[in-house]
Amino acid sequence: MRFPPSLTSRSEKSTPFFESKPRCTVAVSRHRTALIIIGNYILLAGTDPWKTVIDSSEFTEISAGMLRPASNESLPIDRTPPSRKQGTEEGNSRSKHYNRMFPRHGPVETFNFGYNLRQRSYGTLLFIAVVGIPLNIFLLYLIHRFSRKELGAYKHLLTIFAAHDILLSIIEALFNLTAVRIGTIISVVGRTFWESRHISCVYVAFYSVPLFLTNLNFLYRYWAIKSPMKLERYSSKSFIGGVVLSLALTFAGWYIALFQFCDGGVNEPDTIILRGWYSQRYNITIYDGWVVMDYWPDGRMAMRPFLVLLFTDGLLLTSFITAVSLSTMTFYHIHINTMVSDNYRRAQRTVLIALCAQTSVPLLCVYVPYVNTLNAPFLDVDNLISPEIAASFVSAFPLWDAVVIILLMKDYRVGAKDLIFGKGTSKIDAKSMMFTTNNVIDLSQTL
Repeated sequence: MRFPPSLTSRSEKSTPFFESKPRCTVAVSRHRTALIIIGNYILLAGTDPWKTVIDSSEFTEISAGMLRPASNESLPIDRTPPSRKQGTEEGNSRSKHYNRMFPRHGPVETFNFGYNLRQRSYGTLLFIAVVGIPLNIFLLYLIHRFSRKELGAYKHLLTIFAAHDILLSIIEALFNLTAVRIGTIISVVGRTFWESRHISCVYVAFYSVPLFLTNLNFLYRYWAIKSPMKLERYSSKSFIGGVVLSLALTFAGWYIALFQFCDGGVNEPDTIILRGWYSQRYNITIYDGWVVMDYWPDGRMAMRPFLVLLFTDGLLLTSFITAVSLSTMTFYHIHINTMVSDNYRRAQRTVLIALCAQTSVPLLCVYVPYVNTLNAPFLDVDNLISPEIAASFVSAFPLWDAVVIILLMKDYRVGAKDLIFGKGTSKIDAKSMMFTTNNVIDLSQTL
């Protein structure tokens, strides 16, 4: 398509274009270029004072997110959003112009920016929530009814997992958060009746809980084989208090990093670009609640989003290394321990293998989507998993977590089978043994 001739020759006494409230089109290129087309004007985002900088006759089309000049050569244009210079006279002036051009509830049109993503249907999300919530409630019932006494404090860990998954499912159903990427900009936003950046930040930070609980799970199994006496700490109020405090500090740190170091204000340039993209693609306009990380504004690395990325990657990497280290040491001590019976070693090995299988759920549904979604825009490479598919993986975590626990734990698997098919309460074999403080109890029938 060809744009009409530029209006740069108009008299200076003409009505300013931003006062006539024209329809607006936003286009973004792969090379971190953002253009705003208002009527016959083509503006470079971040210019001062928002003047026409490109003759529209030079362009033949805007397609798949790439601006194509008539010569078919690449267009190396950079931008500097007004938000980067807030507090200065120049930045304040540019922000005022920007806010006047784009009223909060003004009409916005956008072209397809080239990411062939599908909006996950709300029906799919509701299915995940509707199935996930009852399934985790059912798991809580199985834990309460069919857990043998020998599980001890480990039963409480499973209870916390299930309760946490119920809360996550409710949050997913209410706020329907998804990820949106344009070039080197990545954002998280929710389709909800309450648009708020606080909600988006809380949702993302909430996934520090399964990372923390997974490592507590591995630590329990490690102590069970290396130092059984230490298992009493899982029932200690001071130990539980320390765990809760550490978890709260991790959650608060992630939330503060997201809220304070990420952009997403209603009238910020990146937010307007993302809002327009989302509005055009899904016919839904979300004004607030955006958490935006623009890694390379003006072709230079932005330090604040980079610090958020560094914090998140550090948290995920530390959690992953801890889990791998604990599982490796547990396998090693199971192999070299000569103070226990062969049956006990086999039972502990079986439990640990099951735990590793359970850990694959947060690995596939939390670690991989987070790392892929946050790092690909920073490296300016294509996503291995599209942001919205990654969001669906994260949403499915509570559902699959409950499924895996029920299938892997024999007591719960048999108990669920008996309840569903009406065969009565399962009888638990009491023969074999596992180490506790004073005796040895077999867990060969647990899995």
